[in-house]
Amino acid sequence: MIFIGIVVFAFLLWRAVLPLKCRPALKTAAGAAAFLAAFKFKIVQLLGGHYFAPDLPPGVILFSAWIFVTVFIFMFLLIITDTFFLGLACGEALYGAYRKKKFDPKALLRQHPLLNKVHAAELITAGIVAVFGMICGLTLPGVRYVTVSSPTLPREAEGKTIAVLTDLHVDNLNNKEKISKIVAMTNALSPDIVCLLGDFSDGVKKQHLDALTVLTKLRARYGVYGVVGNHEYYSGYKILTDHFAALGMPLLANENRLIPELKLRICGVTDQYAAKFGELPPDFEKALRCPEKDVWRILLCHGPKTARIPAALGADLQLSGHTHGGMVLGFDRVVAAANGGFVRGSYKVGKMHLEVSAGTCMWNGFPVRLGCPAEILLITLKRR
Repeated sequence: MIFIGIVVFAFLLWRAVLPLKCRPALKTAAGAAAFLAAFKFKIVQLLGGHYFAPDLPPGVILFSAWIFVTVFIFMFLLIITDTFFLGLACGEALYGAYRKKKFDPKALLRQHPLLNKVHAAELITAGIVAVFGMICGLTLPGVRYVTVSSPTLPREAEGKTIAVLTDLHVDNLNNKEKISKIVAMTNALSPDIVCLLGDFSDGVKKQHLDALTVLTKLRARYGVYGVVGNHEYYSGYKILTDHFAALGMPLLANENRLIPELKLRICGVTDQYAAKFGELPPDFEKALRCPEKDVWRILLCHGPKTARIPAALGADLQLSGHTHGGMVLGFDRVVAAANGGFVRGSYKVGKMHLEVSAGTCMWNGFPVRLGCPAEILLITLKRR
C-alpha cells in the first residue's frame, strides 16, 4: 500500500499540483490534499486500527472514501487528458514537419494554456461522479434472476431455487439494520437453498458479530450453506468461523453436504488467501469428493479465479463472488483480468456452469458502483 501511495502522490504532484499557476500557499495546500488522498489507507490504519476494518465513525469513513474515490477517478481523467494533449502536440509537430518547419522536441512537453482549466473541470467532475457512485454503492441490492439449465440435473432438483448472498462486508456502514433488510428481501424470494459466499465482515467487534447473527433468520427449505472469503482472514478468521459454528451455521471448509431429496451435494472450499495466514488452503478434490455417481455437485468458492480446477474435476455449478462485479464499467475489465477473466454474470467453463455475483454490499475502502449494481442472486435450476 505504501508503494501505491508513493506512485499516486508522485503522479498527482507532477501532473496536477506543480503545473498550477497560483499562490505558493494554495499550491502547498493542493500538495497536502494530494498526499492525504494518496496515503488514505495508511492514515485510516493509523487512526482506526486496520484499513480493512477501520474503527471510525461512519461519517469519517465515508468522507475519506469520497476523497480517495475522487482522486482515483481524477487520475484516470488526467491520463486521458495527457494522452489527448500529447497527441495534439504530436499532430502539430507532424504538421510542422510537413510544412518544413524546424522540429522543436520541447513542444511535446510544453504545457497547454488550457491545461489548468481542464484539470479543474476534471476534479469537479470526479468529485460529483464519486458522490453518485457511492450512493449507488451503498444502496440496498436488487434481485438478479438467472436460470441454470443442464441435462444432467437430477429430476428431483428441477425448478428448485438458490439464493446467493456474498460480500456483505459488515462494518460501521453495512450495519445490523441493513443486513436485516437484506435477510428480509431474501426470505421474500422463498428460496429452496441459500448460499453465502464469504467476506462476511470487516471487523470482529460485538456490533459486527451481532449483525452477522441476523443471518440465522434466513429461511430455506433445504438449508443455508456458506464458505469464507479473503476478508475473513484479515478480520479474525477463528473468531468469525467459531461464531458461525455457535450460531448453528458452520461454514464448509473443503467438505460437502448431501441434500438427499434433491440428489445435490453442496461443496465448499476455503479461500486461496488462506495459506498466507497459516490457515487451511483450498482443496477442491476433497471438497468435491462423494460416493454417489448420480448427484449434481454445486461448489461454493469465494473467488472465481480458480474455476478451471473444479471444472476439470467434474463440478456441475460453481457459485462465486469477490469481484463486486468490477465496481465501475470499464474498470471491470481490469478486475476480470485479475480473476481469470471472470468478473460477473454467467460463464461456461468446460462442462461446468460458473455464476459470479456482483456482490450484495460493498467494502468501505472503495464503496462505489457505476454500472455494476449490488444484487441478491436467485438461480432457478432447470433440466433440459
